[in-house]
Amino acid sequence: MAENTLENRGHFFHFDNKYYRLRGAAVNNGAHREFNEWHNAVQYGVGRAPLELIAHIAQNDLPYTEVLTADYVMANRLAKESYTGKGALDHPEDVHHFRPTRITDYYTHTTGYRARFEPNIGLRILSPGDGKTAIPHAGLLNTLVFLKRYPTTATNRNRARARWTYYHFLGVDIENAASRTTDPVALADNDNPTMKNANCTVCHTVLDPAAGAFQNYGDIGLYRDEPGGLDSLDGFYKNPVGEEFEIEAASFEDRETVSATVQLDADSRVFINFTNDYWQAGTDIDRNLRLDALELRDAEGAVVFESDLAVLENQNCGQAVTAEDGGSDDHWVILSGCGVRVDVDIPAAGAYDAAVTAWADQAGDELAKLEISATPYRQGDTWYRDMRRPGFDAESAPEAGNSIQWLARSIAEDPRFAEATVKFWWPAIMGDEVVEPPAHERDVGFDARLLAANAQAAEVRALADGFRDGFHDADPYNLKDLLVEITLSDWFRADGVDGEPSTIQRDALAHAGGSRLLTPEELAFKTDTLTGFQWGRWEHPSARPFRQHTSSLADVHAYRLLYGGIDSNGITDRSRDLTSVMASVARTHAAESSCPIVFREFYLLPDENRRLFGAMHKNLSPVAEAGESFSIEAESYDERETLVVSGHLDAGTNTAWLSFPNDYYNEESGADRNVRLDALEVVNAGGATVHRTEFEDLEEGCGSSEASDESEDADHRALWQTCELRVPFEISASGNYEVKVIAWADQAGDQSPFLDFVVESNAETSAGARAIRNKLVELYDKLLGVEVSADSQDVEDTYRLFVDVWERRRDTGNNWFFDTACNWSSDIRYFEGIADDVLVRHDRDWGSYYGWDWNRTHQILNVEAAPYDSAAVVRSWSVVLAYLLMDYRYLYL
Repeated sequence: MAENTLENRGHFFHFDNKYYRLRGAAVNNGAHREFNEWHNAVQYGVGRAPLELIAHIAQNDLPYTEVLTADYVMANRLAKESYTGKGALDHPEDVHHFRPTRITDYYTHTTGYRARFEPNIGLRILSPGDGKTAIPHAGLLNTLVFLKRYPTTATNRNRARARWTYYHFLGVDIENAASRTTDPVALADNDNPTMKNANCTVCHTVLDPAAGAFQNYGDIGLYRDEPGGLDSLDGFYKNPVGEEFEIEAASFEDRETVSATVQLDADSRVFINFTNDYWQAGTDIDRNLRLDALELRDAEGAVVFESDLAVLENQNCGQAVTAEDGGSDDHWVILSGCGVRVDVDIPAAGAYDAAVTAWADQAGDELAKLEISATPYRQGDTWYRDMRRPGFDAESAPEAGNSIQWLARSIAEDPRFAEATVKFWWPAIMGDEVVEPPAHERDVGFDARLLAANAQAAEVRALADGFRDGFHDADPYNLKDLLVEITLSDWFRADGVDGEPSTIQRDALAHAGGSRLLTPEELAFKTDTLTGFQWGRWEHPSARPFRQHTSSLADVHAYRLLYGGIDSNGITDRSRDLTSVMASVARTHAAESSCPIVFREFYLLPDENRRLFGAMHKNLSPVAEAGESFSIEAESYDERETLVVSGHLDAGTNTAWLSFPNDYYNEESGADRNVRLDALEVVNAGGATVHRTEFEDLEEGCGSSEASDESEDADHRALWQTCELRVPFEISASGNYEVKVIAWADQAGDQSPFLDFVVESNAETSAGARAIRNKLVELYDKLLGVEVSADSQDVEDTYRLFVDVWERRRDTGNNWFFDTACNWSSDIRYFEGIADDVLVRHDRDWGSYYGWDWNRTHQILNVEAAPYDSAAVVRSWSVVLAYLLMDYRYLYL
């Protein structure tokens, strides 16, 4: 809801005075947070009302006709307080909690209304006056949001509101009901063409009565907002600007006649205004306008009406002066800046010359000025006399005060309402509007479009009949039932065509089926649901409630519009087809989401809490048969420990791959973390050692051979820095084996030394290769909704991508995961379920915000998680996940 809809209008007494008080405290004392949070919550409560009404109707199985006939408005506590002065609800602190309420304390500007405006603060209502009014509710139609979304003007006169009412609730697009004329004569017609010109009346006969039903609502949707509180008619209609003249005559004898052309209808009035009153207090210097007579002349110059202005009645401007009063003749004098209204009687509507005879008491530096204008307005009117009467479908609204309620009930009872509802909800589920018949036979794809339009029209009629009467003997007009039936229709569920369709049939069915491009919000929600991560998710406690929880895809200030979303203002149609810009956004989403997702799965979450990579080890590479990561606690040769991995090994050459990823050295203290390796043993299923390698005997590889005591004989190999070591070994028979490494370490720093230990083979069917392929099968099902096998082409292509990335990553020799850009901090809930002490809320006078405790996040990510990727497996999964998140099957429903 935009600002300046409620503010400083003087109609919502409770709102205006609370706004004045809190805004004053914000400006004068710096208490912006309280004002902003209150103001944002009220705006949210008003702005969400139409959506909450639909939700309320659906959740409570109320008839959907209540979107038009509801005699209440949905409001949260603070909106209700603004409407009624009372804010009690079931959940008073929850701005997202809405309940039905009625606007009972709306004030029109009538007798007793007094207010004072203070710049930079606002309007203070000193007295609301006698205009307290209970607004007649009509569902969505007279919510502030609907009326503000389709504002009116002096010339539009509620036609936009009527046009969209027909479109949304009757399925009638009046603007396309007839072709627009290009006839220059018709276009030049200014003799009330909407009433008289056949090129215009073809639409306005239908449109204008419905526009009149909105007669009580002004430009931005406020009820009877004109001074006096009797109507919402445009001020220039009631008091039009006319042609202005200088009056030189200063006496009755010198009186002069001025004339202006005015457009008159039956029952019109001529206005004569005195526009430049002047008076010097305490003196006789006073400029006044004196009126003698009014004549109306037709196009031939014949006088068709005349009035002696000395005998005017029911005026609130000036007074009559007679000769007996000391005047030179009977006349009317205007003593201040105002005007008189003259009811005229004319033979026919049209243009006339209005001639006014006048003189003036001259004073000041300029001549007196007189303005002549005309209007059909009469005191007490609520609608324009030069338009059709308020009504609908050839019936007139019985009462002016509740014409919008009458219109709403009439539409709800119209048979077209059910079909319009189906058409309204169809694109929300299908992703495309109901196909409209082509306009001309020469249109491209005429036959296919006509076939699709006819077929969908039949489906819409069938759904509308069920909706109107109740599906399967259930209650009529149940929205939930309608949405279920749409999703059960062939148009949503279809995934193929029996037989061989013709080209026309194939084109007609091009958009059949429920597959459609996900909206930005849906894509963000999908990624969050499947992975637990949402790109750019953040919380803004002091923002408007609808912006307190944002994400890169859902935020209008980020990627929402670039990805085809809407802002419900200037952009209201979603992009249904992927553009190059949208594809770029999808790639960015995938690339920036995959790394944080994979990191959390492999380093922060226990296996049972993983959503995607359960049962996968970070060292399980395409050549791995078995592997683990070990933390070495032993501190001496005498305490050395045995690290064991086990698995099935094929006969021939296998390799033990060892990596020391977390070297540490402190220059000040000399503390140095090192890993010391004694021996590698291979033990078969019977417990026999079939191979043993003494690490000190290796001639190649990182580290050096060292002695554990003062003797000169080396008995182990020391790894002094981060490095990798490969130890090949031979086995004569395939089978299950245990491969053991005997080791200890020099302890230093706040971590124990890690040793990544993997047994590798070169077989295409290694345990690692099989596990990766099986995981890809699982990911295709979970992320893309596609059933594939481990040997399918999809899996083969993705597996080859994994291997290519893994080989390049492994060859770089970098074992630190964060060597790649990994923007985990873009999701405020990244540590949800992991740590609850990473966010800090900051409260300031202007508002509140969240920030990271960077010391704590560093401890978790870089110390506790130990994000080493010696085998280059985790970074490879990150690329593969990005590849899957970019797949069109992920981006579409």
